[in-house]
Amino acid sequence: MTYETTIGWSELSSGIATLLLSVLPGDSVRWGVELLPVGLAVLYLRRENTFSM
Repeated sequence: MTYETTIGWSELSSGIATLLLSVLPGDSVRWGVELLPVGLAVLYLRRENTFSM
């Protein structure tokens, strides 16, 4: 069950990222590099919250 949920969230976030990069001004590679730390921070914070429950 977790596997299907992970695939679903992966596809959803990939679609959102694609749409976001298409409407942001400037080079998409630059935005991708700038958004990468944001994604890593979200993953880290979610992992910390999961273990604290």
